[in-house]
Amino acid sequence: MKGSAERNLNRLADLFFAPFCCSCGDRAADNTLPFCKDCIKDFQVSLVKECPECGCKRSGCSCEKSSNTVFLFYYHTKGEKRIILNLKQNPDKRTARFLGKLLSEKVKREKSVGFDCVTYVPRSPKNVRIHGGDQSKLIAAGVAEGLGIPLKSLLVRREKRASDQKLLDAVERRKNVKNTFFPAKEAADYRRVLLVDDVTTTGSTIDECGDILREAGVKQVVKAVLARTP
Repeated sequence: MKGSAERNLNRLADLFFAPFCCSCGDRAADNTLPFCKDCIKDFQVSLVKECPECGCKRSGCSCEKSSNTVFLFYYHTKGEKRIILNLKQNPDKRTARFLGKLLSEKVKREKSVGFDCVTYVPRSPKNVRIHGGDQSKLIAAGVAEGLGIPLKSLLVRREKRASDQKLLDAVERRKNVKNTFFPAKEAADYRRVLLVDDVTTTGSTIDECGDILREAGVKQVVKAVLARTP
């Protein structure tokens, strides 16, 4: 009787708390992947595809914006963009952990630096309240877990910013992030830091945050993002 009751509870849990695909929103293929059967195939292609702009392999891409930024996939197709958008609108710990751990494997392959900690580009307090979480912090937690090092909040974001970055061009973005972030007091305690964000377009935000950490006393900052605009 007890076993039957447990099975029924498990079925109810699967029905009401089943994981959903982080791309299309359908039910996930299983409890270990945040993708449905169709989207996981597309995502696997995204992880290895060539640059959509120049057609070269990633290692030889002629339009690489920042050789110091590790990224997992291009922010290019509708499916790739939906992954990031869904994480922003619904910061899901399970999805962020899965993608963060994948990113940590990419960091291990591309960077030989022994990091002291992982930190992240903090979301605006307003958007944290609206959407219920900070997707970059959740991603960074997955990266830190994958690397086996601590996650630290070394950057603080001011409450107000004039304009949303996605509405601005490259020059305006660089101006807009000035005086938006400042270092936490403990930033100077770390020499080698991995800085994580969800997506980079021009690199203005993550570059500004890297500069702030270096000015605070961090000796080396390596940047890593889930997605990069080609």
